[in-house]
Amino acid sequence: MKGWIKLHRKVMENPIFNDPALFRLWCMCLMKAAHKEREILVGSQVVTIQPGEFVTGRNSLEEEYNRGMKPKDRVPGITLWRWLNSLEKLGNVNIKKTNKYSVVSIVNWDLYQQDEQQMNNKRTTDEQQMNTNKNDKELKELQEIKDPLLQQQEQALEFLVGEYEKNKFSPVDDEGNILPYLKKEIFTWLTNGSFDQPEEIIQMALEEALLSNGREWRLVKTILERWKSDQLRTVEDIQRDHEEFRKSKEQKVIPLRKGDRDEKHTRVPQKRKYDISRW
Repeated sequence: MKGWIKLHRKVMENPIFNDPALFRLWCMCLMKAAHKEREILVGSQVVTIQPGEFVTGRNSLEEEYNRGMKPKDRVPGITLWRWLNSLEKLGNVNIKKTNKYSVVSIVNWDLYQQDEQQMNNKRTTDEQQMNTNKNDKELKELQEIKDPLLQQQEQALEFLVGEYEKNKFSPVDDEGNILPYLKKEIFTWLTNGSFDQPEEIIQMALEEALLSNGREWRLVKTILERWKSDQLRTVEDIQRDHEEFRKSKEQKVIPLRKGDRDEKHTRVPQKRKYDISRW
């Protein structure tokens, strides 16, 4: 990787500066961002990215972040993706998600990465534009305003539908696309307030269904219903629940006959099973 980036001193005032792992991710975003418009190939699709943008996905993000890291310091892809979404909430990046990839844009890239002459030229142009067509610009902005929360939920839905289809969950139509009513169900789970981190938790349910060798939506729904019933509202709540379940199933010593007191008999832990018969 060639070239260089500028790092403004104001980064020390940002909350991410006090979190070394998150700061590493932020620096990686800056270094991956393009300095000029260019076309890249993603699978069989040509994608045009603008200055300050880069294309990524959960798997590639995990591979690049953990490159050269000691095993104990490596971070799972789902956690990195949650951190990237935290950077978006903090106003550092914008994320455009598709079924196959995401385009990450660095907020204020031009402001902090252009040289002084470019910044002066841009400032002059912007001032002229504001003075000549301010009313038209304000009208256009009003027409394009969209509820940020709804936009985020729609992007999350698009990503989760992509995960559903990519992992060949069922039911689907003849072309392998998710059925409309299931898409509505996923959107309901995203918006009904059952979880504080709905996108990440639905994705965890999809992954847990795969680990249980199940590729059916009814199994994913059963998992979500249990988490909701147990009031597990965050990723940390679910991880803690998994850890407690694991500890409860650890091998336990069972007393044997009098003549076998020096021997131990252990009980093999069982995996958590979900009852989907009622579906």
